[in-house]
Amino acid sequence: MAVLLSEEKKKGVSAIFLVLLCYTTINLLYSAMNPTFEITTLGGGAYSIIEKVNAGASLDDIVCSQSRGRKNAEKACMRFWESVVDLSKDERWYSAYKHSIQLEANDYQDVGMHFLPWSYLYRQDIKYVRDEFDANVKKHLMAYMNVLNEKQ
Repeated sequence: MAVLLSEEKKKGVSAIFLVLLCYTTINLLYSAMNPTFEITTLGGGAYSIIEKVNAGASLDDIVCSQSRGRKNAEKACMRFWESVVDLSKDERWYSAYKHSIQLEANDYQDVGMHFLPWSYLYRQDIKYVRDEFDANVKKHLMAYMNVLNEKQ
């Protein structure tokens, strides 16, 4: 009877171990396929503005229309968009930013990520987009938002 009981315990321990192994594997796969940070920083709107500026358009003509007539707001808006355009000159950032927009739209064809869209390397690129945005642009965005929230 004692031998039979220990065999049942072994089966129970094996079953618990198998359940934990499956749970851990599923969690690791889920983590590998899903980001743990925001995908984009500015949405697709900034992409079109960056493209227009790269094509020769002036920032004065395409942004900050709601700030016209408010000198501080217009200046803060221009500083923000100039920092975005400056950041877009970093090839790695700009390429990863375009990829993040495609990922958010579930458009993987140009990104080459059909099988595992959230592979480690692409997650690192998207993290780079976020980190560089936070380091170089976010302060200008916050300053602009603060000016807009001030009473006229």
